[in-house]
Amino acid sequence: MSGGFILREGWVAWRRSGLAGNLAMIALAIVSAFIMLFSGFQQTVDIARDRLLGGFEIEAFLQPGRERNLDEVSTRLGNRDGVREIETITREQAAELFAERHGEDLTGLLAENPLPASVILRYDPGAISADRLAMEADEISADPDIEDVAFEGELLARFEQLSGQVLLIAGIAGAVIVLLSVLLTVQAVKVAAKTGESWARAVFLVGGSHGQVRGPLAVSGLLMGLFGGLIGVAVIGGAQWLLASSPWIATPALRAILAALALPALVGWLGAARRVRAGG
Repeated sequence: MSGGFILREGWVAWRRSGLAGNLAMIALAIVSAFIMLFSGFQQTVDIARDRLLGGFEIEAFLQPGRERNLDEVSTRLGNRDGVREIETITREQAAELFAERHGEDLTGLLAENPLPASVILRYDPGAISADRLAMEADEISADPDIEDVAFEGELLARFEQLSGQVLLIAGIAGAVIVLLSVLLTVQAVKVAAKTGESWARAVFLVGGSHGQVRGPLAVSGLLMGLFGGLIGVAVIGGAQWLLASSPWIATPALRAILAALALPALVGWLGAARRVRAGG
């Protein structure tokens, strides 16, 4: 039995499935679309996390009288893992920044400038997390040249906790929806495969084997899945491509596209194959 025969008869069997086959294909397209939607949502959360992390910084304030060590401290802290950028602020620069932000000249109000020199550390978003930043702040605070450390760790921790909960809920909801869709799709594929029973009986009457029946009908289910997967990828993936100019939308991930094509194809093939075994 040649591969060309299986593919040709599988194509004919899919076309012969009619409305049942189209309904199964639409159900498989929905499965594919949910996979792409969940992946796109996860990408958006990751983008938001990276943008938030990229804007976070740790500012380490030097001990009084240690301003002369500013360059040495900045070099030492800049060599820490994950640090992508450092900025040093002298006492004079700190007073100028204060005057710009608050409209008050400290040197004119007080006998001396009370603001300390500091080093600002900015981290690579891909190499940092809320827990890691908190650990960094504790370790930097232990430096003998550092008096205090400032960073918005609580806000970052809350964001990571919230994003994790949202992804978990979305994942559970998506898994339930996909599971229900798969179960319904398997039933639809079985109904579609049932339309080929008369053709199968005709093949058996002329001396055909189970393999000559099983192969084409399984291929018909595979084609339903592939076409359904392509529809889901085209609709949701196409929308992602069109919206990718937005800073919050990423282009479709290759692994999501492959999963959105492979899972419907697998469901279609298994549904048709089970129907063939049950009917044969």
